[in-house]
Amino acid sequence: YIVLINTIYLSFINSVETSGIAENELSELKGLFFKSVKSAGEDLTVHALKTTLINLIVMILSKRKAKKRDNTDTKLMKYIHSHYKEEIYLDKVAQEFGFTGKYLSAYFKRHFNIGFNEYVTGLRIEEAKNLLRTTDAGITEISAAVGYVNNATFNVAFKKITGQSPSAYREQNRKSEQ
Repeated sequence: YIVLINTIYLSFINSVETSGIAENELSELKGLFFKSVKSAGEDLTVHALKTTLINLIVMILSKRKAKKRDNTDTKLMKYIHSHYKEEIYLDKVAQEFGFTGKYLSAYFKRHFNIGFNEYVTGLRIEEAKNLLRTTDAGITEISAAVGYVNNATFNVAFKKITGQSPSAYREQNRKSEQ
């Protein structure tokens, strides 16, 4: 009986090892497997053992999916943060990551709780606020520097987020710093 359990365990571990699982995850799986076997005691059946193995496989796959998602999230944010000052569009970013625009839009909203365009606009406006406070660059120059090709679009977005025009923001924030 013990020999059968060890044989099944070794087969399982050999399969898992070839899938590239990390050593710490392997140790965790070993502990969970033997804990399940021990808790079942004499009531351990082939069905219970099969269920235990299936649960462990589901756990591995869930962890891998989460790790892959974290990796995608990180790459996506790095890409956006290094390209937001350029013409950046949802479909362009989606294509870069092998997604459709519709999928990326839903993914972004689900994982970051904000829309893609709203996020990019927020980055641009935060940078614009910083430039307005710390430089003498003109509004049109700042607008272009943060990725807007149209100054009117910049002004509308800026006012929508801050509640004031870029020039009013600059004036108010320059006075408060003096």
